[in-house]
Amino acid sequence: MLVAIAIGAGALLAFVFLHFLTEVLLLVFAGVLVAILLRGLADLVADYTPASPGWALALVLLGIVGAVGGTLAAWGPAMVQGTIDLIQNLPEAWEGVSERLAEIDWLQGLMERGEEAGAALVPEDVVTHLTGIFSTLIGAVVGFFIILFTGIYLSIEPRLYTQGILHLVPRPRRARACEVLLALRWILQWWLLARLMTMTIVGVLTWIGLLLLGVPMAGTLGLLSGALTFVPTLGPIVAAIPAILLGLAEDPITALWVVGLYIAVQNLEGYIITPLVERRIVSVPPALLLVFQLVMALWAGILGLLLATPVLVTLMVLIKMLYVEDALGDDMDTEAGAETSGEEDVPQGAAATEDPPPEEAAPASRRSR
Repeated sequence: MLVAIAIGAGALLAFVFLHFLTEVLLLVFAGVLVAILLRGLADLVADYTPASPGWALALVLLGIVGAVGGTLAAWGPAMVQGTIDLIQNLPEAWEGVSERLAEIDWLQGLMERGEEAGAALVPEDVVTHLTGIFSTLIGAVVGFFIILFTGIYLSIEPRLYTQGILHLVPRPRRARACEVLLALRWILQWWLLARLMTMTIVGVLTWIGLLLLGVPMAGTLGLLSGALTFVPTLGPIVAAIPAILLGLAEDPITALWVVGLYIAVQNLEGYIITPLVERRIVSVPPALLLVFQLVMALWAGILGLLLATPVLVTLMVLIKMLYVEDALGDDMDTEAGAETSGEEDVPQGAAATEDPPPEEAAPASRRSR
């Protein structure tokens, strides 16, 4: 009886702990993703240049700063102006759409009720509303810098933090824990690189398509579409809404072409681009991903929705390696013929090129001191 009470109390405390520290944990996880991405790029530079890993990381950071600075210098004003124009034109586009829909009798009453409900949601105290928006923006900026500097610090000395984690594991299980960490790093690293490639392709295709259709602010809409592709399933739907509204404001036929363009691009992304660049990394069931995105959005808001996919990928790897393989003794790769994150994808020899377990790394660290 006492054991059951202790277990229940521990579970309750863990739930409360996670509830209050959800945002902090997600920010740290996002920082880990940034570190994994930076180290992955640095490894690529080190493989094709004589630079050491440290200098390769420095070159990657300088390259990112230069690319961002050059992009902002060349297209920053146009991007800012395009974003402002998009924000200003969306209400006008919605008014034009509302006027067209109001011509349909059975939609007129529905729209009136929707306007009444929307008016009820607008706070009467405008100052309070603006203060809330300002606080949200400040929180987003602070969170961005926390993620950025966490990722940079972790990428500079990954072995220090890896060994710290491994020292928390009982000595007989450290080798397996090291395998799990290496598998997580490998999968998340290549998933991030593949996702960035997919985002770039989707953004460029959307921009070209909207430009050919004559939709205003095609560049801004293409950038938005590429950025929101990071959030599978829900992101492309959100990205299509502004383009469809602007298309409807121009002409219903244009709006139909815009819908067709987004459907074509997303089908191309879902059936050709993503399978080509991610087929050997990890395969996430769409229904499971959608449910998990909704759960993370309800649990942690926008940040949870943005990180839902990498969190789910991490959980899938942990469940596969620690529960299915270790606890149950099943081999999913052999039984199901899976092509993701198995022995074929993460060769055993890869451990020799990564950070060794603490037992092997400790003498080296002592010698360095």
